[in-house]
Amino acid sequence: MDGKQLPGGYDSSSRPPKVGNRGYSSYTPILCIKNKNPAPVQITAEQILREVQERRDAIPKAPKQRIMDEEELADYRMRKRKEFEDSIRKDRLKIGTWLRYAAWEQNQGEIARARSTYERALDVDPRNQTVFLKYTEMEMKHRNINLARNLFDRAVTLLPRVDQFWYRYTYLEELLGNVEGARQIFERWMKWEPDETAWNAYIKFEKRYNEIERAEAIFERLVY
Repeated sequence: MDGKQLPGGYDSSSRPPKVGNRGYSSYTPILCIKNKNPAPVQITAEQILREVQERRDAIPKAPKQRIMDEEELADYRMRKRKEFEDSIRKDRLKIGTWLRYAAWEQNQGEIARARSTYERALDVDPRNQTVFLKYTEMEMKHRNINLARNLFDRAVTLLPRVDQFWYRYTYLEELLGNVEGARQIFERWMKWEPDETAWNAYIKFEKRYNEIERAEAIFERLVY
C-alpha cells in the first residue's frame, strides 16, 4: 500500500530531514568512497623518517667560534682546560676524557701538555692499551723517536702478551735501519712464546736481510 503523500513531497514511510533553529538540516551527510584501491604512489614509514631527518639536517648550524687575537685564544684555552679538568675530577677513571684532553692539546700544538696528560692517564690506568697506542702515535708523528722507543719498551714490559706493541716496536727499529736492535726485540718477544704468527714474522724479518741460516734456526726453534 502506497504511503500517504505529505507536504514537501515526502510520503508517510519516510520522514523529512529535521531542521534546526537556523534552517539547516541536523542530519550529517555520509561520504561515500567510490574508489577503495590503494594510491598509485605509496609513502612508506622509512620515507617519512628520511624526510624528517633531511629537514632536520637542513637547519643551519651555529657558526664556529673564530679566535681573533692572542688574548682571546688564551681565554679560550683556559676555559677548555677547565672543562676537561672538571670532567676528570668528576670521574678520573673515565679514560675517554683523558684521551680527548690529550688529543685537544695536541691539536693546539701543545705537545708537552699532551704528553703530560697521557702520563697522568697512565698513572690512573698503567696498562691501558689505547693510551699507550695514542701516546706512541703522537710521539712518532712528531718524530720524537727516542720517546717513542721508551714508550714501546714500557708497553712490552707491562703488556708482554699484547702482540701489537711488539710488532710496532720491531717495525720502528727496522724502519730506522736498526736491524740488530729489531732482532734483539724479536728475541725478547720469542721468550714469551707467542703464537706461530709472531715466529713467522721473525723468520720473514731475517729473510728480508738474506739471513737464511738465522731464519732456518728460528724455524727449528718453532717446530721443535
